[in-house]
Amino acid sequence: MESIDLIVMAPTFNEGKVAKKVIEEWHAALNALSIANYRFLLVDDGSTDNTSEISRTAEIPHENLIILRKKNSGHGKSCIWGYRKALELNPKWVLQIDSDGQCDPNFFSTFWNKRSDNPVIYGYRKTRKDGFFRLITSRIISLFVFLCTMRFSRDPNVPYRLFQCNILSQLMEKDYDVELSNMLLTYEVEKRFKILWVKISFRDRFAGKSTHKIFKSITLIFQLIRKIG
Repeated sequence: MESIDLIVMAPTFNEGKVAKKVIEEWHAALNALSIANYRFLLVDDGSTDNTSEISRTAEIPHENLIILRKKNSGHGKSCIWGYRKALELNPKWVLQIDSDGQCDPNFFSTFWNKRSDNPVIYGYRKTRKDGFFRLITSRIISLFVFLCTMRFSRDPNVPYRLFQCNILSQLMEKDYDVELSNMLLTYEVEKRFKILWVKISFRDRFAGKSTHKIFKSITLIFQLIRKIG
């Protein structure tokens, strides 16, 4: 099987029109970088609004788009599921983004140009627009990761991250059965490898808004800490 240069993996839930726009935008950006041998892997986390059907109408070559549906399990677990499905396609690199339009493809050229010497590259958001509580959550986990690894994790839950697949394959041997799977993955990376952090900024969502429940978020933080500990 010919190796794919890049898979852009994005989990989605009830974001059909937005996901379609994101797919088209990233196709244009990758074309501008002369990356033709790529796949956009959209992981539909049990949407109920025809997200998969709408996304399939994206105006990009048919062979560049893969849409997989799964039972709803939440964002973090969908990311891990998506990573494992991406590895089955034998790519060289996997980039994770979100499907809401906040991940600006204009930053990707920096990631791609630095990949030769950096098998794991994360973006970090100098400023954030997703609420004070999420910022505090991220800082708590950053502190805990530092205490465990002696490495400062600038943005442990950022969804803009590029992995060389040899590294990702090793990471996916672990169990990530917690809802904050992306943060747990960052901990595993910090413990075993090295992250190159690239400054990025997030745009406003194309549509909709982020929501969270404080009590549930606190519960998930303690769940993650127990898993790490």
